[in-house]
Amino acid sequence: MSASAPMRDHWWWRPGWKVGRSFYTWHFTFADQPQVAELLARYGTADGFRAHVTLGYSNSAGPAAPVAHALDKCGSHTAEVTISTVSLINLNRDHKAHEWSDVATVRLGSDSPST
Repeated sequence: MSASAPMRDHWWWRPGWKVGRSFYTWHFTFADQPQVAELLARYGTADGFRAHVTLGYSNSAGPAAPVAHALDKCGSHTAEVTISTVSLINLNRDHKAHEWSDVATVRLGSDSPST
């Protein structure tokens, strides 16, 4: 991210979207990964910036420099995770936040080697 580039509001309503609209999508939710929660807590100091595992988004439009500065102060952190499931979720964003309900969970891999 360039500190001179403007931030855009992630929550603008895209064409065809409105309150009450949701969609199904497959996500790695990391619900059983405490290392991810710890990593996200380290970046929680950046005002107006809510981080996902590999995605961050802005809650408002404005200059990027303050966000870039806040992230620089946090330093670089990593977390090791094991992905063993993927979840089908029903996702909406009615309250300027991703909210979802689990529909199904699929276990990845197998207990025995494939032949």
